[in-house]
Amino acid sequence: MRRKKKGEAKANNFFEQGKTIKTKNDFELGLNKNRTIYDLMMANIIVVVAVGLSAFVPLISLALPILLGIYFEVGLCLFVLKKEKGEYCKYEDLFVSIKKYLRTFCTAVIKIVMTVFGTILLVVPGIFCLVAYSFTGMILAESDEVDVKGTLMLSWELTKGYRWQICFWGLLSFASICVAMSLMFFVLLIFDLFLTIPNAVYLIFVLGAGFFDLIVLALPMIQLTLADCYILSKSKKTQFIS
Repeated sequence: MRRKKKGEAKANNFFEQGKTIKTKNDFELGLNKNRTIYDLMMANIIVVVAVGLSAFVPLISLALPILLGIYFEVGLCLFVLKKEKGEYCKYEDLFVSIKKYLRTFCTAVIKIVMTVFGTILLVVPGIFCLVAYSFTGMILAESDEVDVKGTLMLSWELTKGYRWQICFWGLLSFASICVAMSLMFFVLLIFDLFLTIPNAVYLIFVLGAGFFDLIVLALPMIQLTLADCYILSKSKKTQFIS
């Protein structure tokens, strides 16, 4: 009973923070969007380069990129949230404390296990779990009190009403990468009619097109979508509680 009351108190404290959130209208969301996307691109480049370089570290080259990817999840979420709420942010926000990382790691492991298990059973449950728990990084970024179980439960509740929207923009982001890689492949194929292009060149340019789209379009698209949905959902829940 005490644990339940303690959990409810933490959840209420979490939503109390939401009372300071000002919901943005369409005009406000459009302000400084170019600067926001540029800063997101730079933040994503920092994270992707750091994770990519970690793959070359001997002995732990397989585990380190995964650990770093989990580490930067909360930092990126905090960076995006601050940008969307018009707060001052800096690239140092990408780096979180060890204490917060432990909760992030435990939450990420549970998310990955549930998503993989759902995908093995049937693809749709895996996608559903991925969408339903897509707010965990932002909850962890904003709160130091909510535990792993509370984070997952809050994400489940907050994504209600926004899951189709998140799923749509997530699939659109993935599709944009596929389109960019396909277009580059067909361009190279046309040049290959006149010049002999090695397979290595195909691989480099096609993957390069996918990476460029990931940084410039796909990641900012889904990150901004998640941030806007999270802010709106939390604001509505806060108004309902109050």
